[in-house]
Amino acid sequence: MIEGGREDFGNVTYRESEEFPIGPDGMALGEDGNLYVTVFGQGDVTVLSPEGGVVERIETAGSLPTNVAFGASGEQKIYVTENEFGRVEVFEVGTEGLRLYS
Repeated sequence: MIEGGREDFGNVTYRESEEFPIGPDGMALGEDGNLYVTVFGQGDVTVLSPEGGVVERIETAGSLPTNVAFGASGEQKIYVTENEFGRVEVFEVGTEGLRLYS
């Protein structure tokens, strides 16, 4: 536990850069309970378990991913915006996104 009741959940960065800041940007929850986090400057989507541990790092074509969203109902894909090359990349992840409303 950190001062003020705030708690660290998980660390998504594993390196530093002098060119630009590296850090978490967009995130989305999967039905598998994992948190999918784009890491700007690191070039990946880091997947965190419900306990906060790193499950996987999904490498993007560029080093500047900014956001992530799950596809339509029934799809087991994430869509990732990537700023360095100005594209949207698609990755199969084996789970659907968590439905955030009923």
